[in-house]
Amino acid sequence: MIVTKNQVELATWFAIHADLPLPKDMQYIGCSIGGNLVAVNGYENFNGASMYVHVASDGRSAATHEFIWVGFDYPFNYCGAQMLIAPVASSNARALRFTKHLGFKVAFELEGAHPDGALVYLTMRKEDCRFLTPNWSRA
Repeated sequence: MIVTKNQVELATWFAIHADLPLPKDMQYIGCSIGGNLVAVNGYENFNGASMYVHVASDGRSAATHEFIWVGFDYPFNYCGAQMLIAPVASSNARALRFTKHLGFKVAFELEGAHPDGALVYLTMRKEDCRFLTPNWSRA
């Protein structure tokens, strides 16, 4: 089930599972399975062309097909972004692998920009997003 209504609850869950301070000015979309949140996407810094996306998960559960689709439909189709930017700590091999699996490409890496070392910036253009095809729609 897709969850968007309680943004404070989603923000709190996101902050705990992403091990970050409570972010401000983000919009959240959550994935609930059996009444429990298993993943939350946070979106920020939309400038008319691009926006940042951050993903937090419980580390055990797989997000639903619908959540993956909504996770790309929201920024690209609803907001009108042409590019998503995903900053990931270079020390987070699992997140880097997952983000690349989704189709993001490494744009650049900033050494010393994260407490654990570098911050890797991955990007995806709308035209490269395979999740917006009819096979991934909710229809």
